[in-house]
Amino acid sequence: VAACKMNVRRKKEYTYAAVTPMTDVSTGEHLDLTSEITNKHPQYVPLWGRLTEELQKSWTLAQDETDVDPSVLESPSVKRDIKSRLQGHAEEAQKELMEQWKIVENALSPTFSGDIVYGPVLQLSCGLWNAITPYCVLKTHFHSGGNAKGTKAIAVSKLLTNFALSIRSVQRARRCLRRLAAGPTAAVHLLHDLKETGCEGWSPQEYPEFLALEIDNDYLMRSVQARVAFEMLDDYGGKTSDDYESDKSNVGNYSSNDYSSDSTHSDADIGSDANSDSDERSSQECHQNRMPQNRTMQMNMGAGKSAVIMPCVLATAGAGRLDPQGAKRLVRATVLSSLYSTNAADWQLKLGGLLDRRVLPLLCRRDLPITEAIAAQLLNTCIAARDRGDVIVTVPEHRLSLENKSLELASEDTSSPDLAASRALQRLLHLSATEGREILDESDEILSPLYQLIYTLGAQLRMEGAPLRWAVHAAIYGTLARYGRVLQQEFGAEVIELTRPVSQDESTGADSHEYPGLRLLDDGSAKADDAYKKICELVVEDVLAGRANGIQTTLTAEELEVFLDCVRGSPDPKLLARINPDRRPQRSDALPQPRQVLALTLRGLLNHDVLRLCLSKRWRVNYGAHPSRPNYDMAVPMKAKDVAAEKNEFGHPDVAVSLTFASYYNGGLSQGQLQSSFTSLMKLPESKRKAVYRQWAERLPAGRKDGIAALEGVNLEDKELFKTKLYPAFHKHMDVINFWLLNKVFPVQAKQFPKKLVATAPDLCRSAALCPAWRAITTGFSGTDDLSLVLPETIKQHNMAELQGTNGVQLRRLLRPENNQYIALRAEEKTMCNDEDTLDTELKFASKNSTEQILDILGTERIIKNKVNVVLDPGALVLQKTNAEFAKSWLGKRPDMETAVFFEDDSIKVLIWGSSNPIPFAVSSYAHDMSKCLLYLDDIHTRGSDFRLPLATRALLTLGKNLPKDKFCQSCMRLRQLGVGQSLTFVASPEVHRVLKLSFFKPDVGRLIVHLDTQSGHILQMDRGSKTAIVHGILLWTLSNTVRRICDLLPYLAGQTVCALRKARAFSELVYGNSTDSSAPGLRNLRLRNTTAAVSTNSMVF
Repeated sequence: VAACKMNVRRKKEYTYAAVTPMTDVSTGEHLDLTSEITNKHPQYVPLWGRLTEELQKSWTLAQDETDVDPSVLESPSVKRDIKSRLQGHAEEAQKELMEQWKIVENALSPTFSGDIVYGPVLQLSCGLWNAITPYCVLKTHFHSGGNAKGTKAIAVSKLLTNFALSIRSVQRARRCLRRLAAGPTAAVHLLHDLKETGCEGWSPQEYPEFLALEIDNDYLMRSVQARVAFEMLDDYGGKTSDDYESDKSNVGNYSSNDYSSDSTHSDADIGSDANSDSDERSSQECHQNRMPQNRTMQMNMGAGKSAVIMPCVLATAGAGRLDPQGAKRLVRATVLSSLYSTNAADWQLKLGGLLDRRVLPLLCRRDLPITEAIAAQLLNTCIAARDRGDVIVTVPEHRLSLENKSLELASEDTSSPDLAASRALQRLLHLSATEGREILDESDEILSPLYQLIYTLGAQLRMEGAPLRWAVHAAIYGTLARYGRVLQQEFGAEVIELTRPVSQDESTGADSHEYPGLRLLDDGSAKADDAYKKICELVVEDVLAGRANGIQTTLTAEELEVFLDCVRGSPDPKLLARINPDRRPQRSDALPQPRQVLALTLRGLLNHDVLRLCLSKRWRVNYGAHPSRPNYDMAVPMKAKDVAAEKNEFGHPDVAVSLTFASYYNGGLSQGQLQSSFTSLMKLPESKRKAVYRQWAERLPAGRKDGIAALEGVNLEDKELFKTKLYPAFHKHMDVINFWLLNKVFPVQAKQFPKKLVATAPDLCRSAALCPAWRAITTGFSGTDDLSLVLPETIKQHNMAELQGTNGVQLRRLLRPENNQYIALRAEEKTMCNDEDTLDTELKFASKNSTEQILDILGTERIIKNKVNVVLDPGALVLQKTNAEFAKSWLGKRPDMETAVFFEDDSIKVLIWGSSNPIPFAVSSYAHDMSKCLLYLDDIHTRGSDFRLPLATRALLTLGKNLPKDKFCQSCMRLRQLGVGQSLTFVASPEVHRVLKLSFFKPDVGRLIVHLDTQSGHILQMDRGSKTAIVHGILLWTLSNTVRRICDLLPYLAGQTVCALRKARAFSELVYGNSTDSSAPGLRNLRLRNTTAAVSTNSMVF
């Protein structure tokens, strides 16, 4: 059983190495990462080569990786033998525990020293002496951090450590018995417990936090987890596996006799300190030869990063355990906002027990008023947290907001400057910069170049060129609605997607009062380029022909030539002079001012691909109206499906306006917004309001005009009429939406500001290389490292030598035959094809959206038989229902299951069969046994969430547009036992299916076993030939998306690096008076690293 040795009388250890063989998860196939994407896009070749080379190395290293094999527990005789040995060990461990407790009781009694002290004896006899209970004495011991001084105190500390080890041994035996009884579900965890001996490479006397967390949370820290924790705690980093072996030999294996005790031992038998003075001097000399450095590292998902390693790192760092001077630091953990509530609650539970550490939030938003008193209170709270060893848990948005808030309060351009409060916040920032220790969980996502926070300063200004600039956007979408069907017929559904089927009475080229939901499926192909050029031509043609409402374009022949040259992006200086872009005195041959605004707006939208960017985004996934933000109606960025970025807005004004139009065209107005539109309409002069309403009504289909054809017949106070007639007819009417946006929203909310404060990802990991005052060390880790090339220049990716095969392990678990199942959702309207041996097999069924199709798939007999009880939605295909609605609908199709688990906001909920009110997952009986649970994880929660699922679970994983490899792998590894019992089935949207079929599935994948389900009409494909051809093609597709994503992020990285340099220079000038002296060498030496090849071959992205 590989149990800890309990005392000198029991030196024999039980081991089951013979029945827990380590098995290689490799499929035995060569990892082929060649793709046609490099032929189509030669500019991606260097970056593709670099990423694939690293994956090949990791794949090779992963051949030596081993894992436990749960099949060894299938033998009844083996299980009986293990159970018998575990029961025997549990009895011995319990006996040893009682003996240790007697020793502790004697040691803590008033007569421990042999000399009777009458004061304590009287207190004991009167019941006033401190209660001696296991929890009280251990909490006192661990809260003091084991920092005992004096002979007697050190002796008692050793006794309490031995007692804690005895508790851990009893827990381990009982835990193994529980997992053995649980069967296959807990088999892997059982074998890991049997394999690990505990305290490998660390001393429980020197690091009592590790031991306290083990016994308080009933787990055993694995050796690799301990090594990662020490690497995270080391300010200098860069240890190799040889260093760890050396440390291990110096510290010793503390699971053996070093902390064994016999019931008859005396105080003098207790050992001495583990590290000698010479060891400390050697460690300090080693540190003097290295510079502290910010770094991130990779560790596989499900290996205990957040549940085990993070609490250990936070507790140990707060105690100042590894600081050379022993100084305590302000420890701050930064997590993703979507994981904040679950992580903070978990760490509060684990750190608040025996260790008695508090978990404190750090909140800062622009709308929260901060006075000098509040800022001083924040500072005092942080100082107290540092001194006490408490931990601060926050999110990137609040940290960046604190940076901006401190500057905003000192600015004269703000409405309420407060210099005293600004100084207090600066003292808080100085404390964290000089005495802080920053830990990042999911660091690759937190440090993405897309993370930035902007504070606008100064008086609001009307958007330049408004309201004509807004009308241009409305005209463009009018053109798209007019020619949507024509464009789809010309370029095909693989390029032009219409989310709203065009009604039968809408003839080709006819005007429609509702937007068809046109989206450009932009994969960079020549066909997509041609489609966008056609759209631009149609827009310009409609504007010049006067078909754009509210835009007059009367031009002479000469002005028309200048106008068209401007719109097409001509760089001729003479042309630019005639349109006065720099506000020079009006020339006699210049275009009239309104025509200049029109020409420049179209030039930016069409020629500079702003419109192309907007048309490629997905409503409710990339943009949408904020569901809960009051008094703000413009579109905002979405972090995931229906998860709006808090207080965030689009920085580019034309992108913000365009996506606002698209959001309301797709979703329509609410009843309150439509009521507001009619209220504004009735305030117009009578003749004008009748003309406007007449224009609205004329575009309605004949069947919807009954009773509302004329404004005179409309009673706005009639709620029934409004609900049954007006709202269905007008809430998606493009003219009504234009009226509301142009009159109610944009004049108030579409504003510009003269100045702005920007905080970016480099502000989360500042370095002393830029400014000596920034001495705080930042370390982080994540399950993926695909974005290491675009990390801020102040931090580097440094994976431990023993974990460099992490990517390879993930791929080997993924590229397995059981994962080679693939379902292609059908498009809205398809033609019949009976060729069952090709990927083009499609059926024509009643039009259903992606959510309905997925629910149909989940209800089929084949899927239920395969135990598909989990849906992972990184592709965001479940758009038409909320998480709760989808879970309820799915549960209705599975009478064999009892509950459905899902996220509601950031809380985990359980919906029980037959109930309509979900309850918290943590307090339900299903938190420890999910064998009767369905699980749905939406887009944003496919990273960082952790559930213990049955071993035979199969998950349905959705594939959506531009899904990168890191997000793909993060989602796959929600199945912690993937490749050793758990498996995947992939579901692709029609858009993704076309891309996979044309560019990533090899020709031999075309010969498939095609299962056509007559109930739902979906296509289930499993390859006859290669065992992993389908999942291999999906992997190449996600890798190509990663390459494209990195190239897209390079301009953001460059801009943020320049911003970080400017901030460092300004701060150095403020603190040191001169930014060019040797105190800030990083200002001169910092260079963009690791991206040279990508930049040189992708200069067009700048």
